[in-house]
Amino acid sequence: MKWIFKLINLYLYSSLHIALGALGLSILSFQAFGIEIHYPYLWFAFLSTAFLYCLHRFIGIQKLKGIENKGRFKVIGEYRNHILVYAFISAIGSLYFFFLLSFKTWLILLIPVIISLLYALPVLTRGQRLRDLAYIKIFLIAIIWAWVTIIVPFSYSKHPLWLVLILFVERALFVFAITLPFDVRDQQIDKNNEVPTLIHKLGEKQSYRLAFACLFLSTILLCLLYLGGQISLIYLSSLLASYLITYIIIKVSIGKSHDYYYTGLIDGTMILPYGFFYLLSILS
Repeated sequence: MKWIFKLINLYLYSSLHIALGALGLSILSFQAFGIEIHYPYLWFAFLSTAFLYCLHRFIGIQKLKGIENKGRFKVIGEYRNHILVYAFISAIGSLYFFFLLSFKTWLILLIPVIISLLYALPVLTRGQRLRDLAYIKIFLIAIIWAWVTIIVPFSYSKHPLWLVLILFVERALFVFAITLPFDVRDQQIDKNNEVPTLIHKLGEKQSYRLAFACLFLSTILLCLLYLGGQISLIYLSSLLASYLITYIIIKVSIGKSHDYYYTGLIDGTMILPYGFFYLLSILS
């Protein structure tokens, strides 16, 4: 049985799991709205996500004091050299596909790329990263994911700006909702590192309520877009099914500490929308 858990850990902590989420959400934006798929961008989104999360894990484990041999940190420590190799390979791959993109796409990616690198790299004063600054971590994550999976794919289309902005907000709300449980789990670590977060301000109970409120608001926006004829029934059904499962998974994760609930299940909710969309498209 040990080899099964080793495979699971390799899959999760190589950042393949989270990178598939970026890939799936990006493909969804192209296919659901009839936008011609730009495969170099899909490869870039996949590989750059893998690179940044590997980099974040490799650097993050260096900053831990006293808990680096506990729980998920012990596993990450054991795979540290592997993670460094995966980071290097995915960095080379993402650079290759980045240079296959148009100059227009480079400009659109400028903001999320800079924010992402500053989020992971300790290049600010006193060796800080953007994620180490008070309160902004969760907002940056939501904005970057919505930018990469909505703004860039729609830049290849002629859809109206107002529709893109609504979809951007809807995607950001979803990512915000699934990021809150991570902050609840990590609140003691953030406190030890003197990084105030939204959780310290709201408390656990209110934070989970906020996560569920974000999922509800996302649902309302999707329903309004469907009633306005802007999205298909398949797209609506795919996301509503995903958000219902996300709600259940977050509920189940309350009070849990094992990382499989978080890096496994909660991060995995980003793979669900395209999975449902693909399945429903075949069945329709």
